[in-house]
Order: sequence, then C-alpha cells, then structure tokens
Amino acid sequence: MKRIRNQAAALCLALASLPALAADPQPTPAMDSGPALMAATLRSTDLDRSIGYYTAVLGMVVTGRLVNGPVTEVFLAFKGREREPGIILYHDVTPGKSPPVDHGNAASRVLLRMPDVGAVAARLTAAGHEAGQIHDNGNVRVLMIKDPDGYAFELAQLPQGGVKVNGSLQ
Repeated sequence: MKRIRNQAAALCLALASLPALAADPQPTPAMDSGPALMAATLRSTDLDRSIGYYTAVLGMVVTGRLVNGPVTEVFLAFKGREREPGIILYHDVTPGKSPPVDHGNAASRVLLRMPDVGAVAARLTAAGHEAGQIHDNGNVRVLMIKDPDGYAFELAQLPQGGVKVNGSLQ
C-alpha cells in the first residue's frame, strides 16, 4: 500500500507539471530517474487551514491533489519553481489517523531560502499568526516560524554577493 501511495504521489507531481511543460517553448529535458529529493511530507490536522498558511504566508502554490480513499495529499511548490522539491500536506480522515501533531524530539526544522524574510513576517502578522523576531547572523537574515500544526521552519534571506563567515565572503 505504501509503495502504491508513493508511486501515486510521484505520478501526481509529474502530472502537476504538465501545464508548465505545454506552455514552455523551450525543449524540456526528460525527467532524470536518478535519486532526488521530491518533497517533505507533513501531516496536517486541517488541510484548508494549512493550505491557506502555505499559500498566503509563504507564497507557495498548490500543484496537485491526490485523494486515495480516506487519505488526501496536497502538493505545494514555490511559484515559478514547480519542478523543484516542495511540500506535501497529508491528511487521513480515518478516526485517530490525523490527531494533533506531537513534535517531541523529532526533526527540529525545515530550512527555506526566502528573498525577503521581513515581508514574510509582515504577512504572518497580517494573517494573525506569530511572526517571531528577525535575527541577523552575519549578513544572513533569519526568521524562525511555525505552521498551524507546529512544524518549525527557519527562513533564511541570503545576501547578494555571498554569505560572510567570520567576516569574509564564502
């Protein structure tokens, strides 16, 4: 069953990119069958709330949806980067299958590069979410946030021209 779900998810991701392929006047190389990160899958307790958060706050777009019985997966990517790794929101309506997330000592965060963390903080505040403080780490601006299910994200705004490490550009 898990193998079928993974194959279906891969098919949905491939199908989601078809409109972009049809509109692309440049020849598109064939999909590489080698190893690659496709997406991070996060369990959601409320798909509509989560979709609203990722689209309105982080600027992602829904690229596909897969419904397999009680399970729904929603595929998200950054606009203009639909062929790159994204996020899959997973929800199972079977009683007890999508309870509130207990993060315990699981992975600590997902790191995202963003062009303007200040703009994200403003959208968070405008939408009624906690924005946290922007911290400067050398010449990199960092904002730590959590989605409605408590998943932690580190948003990093990288400078033009390179990142400074110990005072020198890398």
